[in-house]
Amino acid sequence: MDFSLHLGEDGKNPHVHMLMTMRRLCEDGLAAKRIQGVDKRGFVTTARARREKIANFFLFAFGGSTDGRVDRRSYAERGIRKKPDRHVPPDRVERAQKRHERELREIETRYNQRRDERPRREWDLPEDQKDPWERDDR
Repeated sequence: MDFSLHLGEDGKNPHVHMLMTMRRLCEDGLAAKRIQGVDKRGFVTTARARREKIANFFLFAFGGSTDGRVDRRSYAERGIRKKPDRHVPPDRVERAQKRHERELREIETRYNQRRDERPRREWDLPEDQKDPWERDDR
C-alpha cells in the first residue's frame, strides 16, 4: 500500500491518498487474479481501520500525543457537531493557465515543423536555380 499525505496549498485541507494493488503479492510477483471483494464497501472500511491503527501506532511511537491521532470515523460518528470541510479542488485558474501555455507550445511546435518542411521560396534559391523565365539576365 502506498500513502501520500497532503496539507493542501493553504495548509487547511489535510488528507491522504491511498493506493493499493487489487492483487495478492506472491513470491513470483503479483497474483493473476484480483482479491475477491476488493471493490466492496467492507473492504474499504477494513482498509481504513488498518490505516488508522498503523498511523496511530507510529504517531505514538515517534512522540505524538493522543490528541492528534488519526480517526477514520466521521464527525457524526464521533459525536462532533461540525460540518466536514469542503473538498478543495485544484486551482481552476492555474489549471486553465497551464492548459493555455501547453496549447501555445503545441501551436509553436506545429508552426516550426511546417516552417522547416515548406519548400524554399524562389528568392532564397541561388541565381542559377531560379526559373529561367523569371531571371533577371541583364
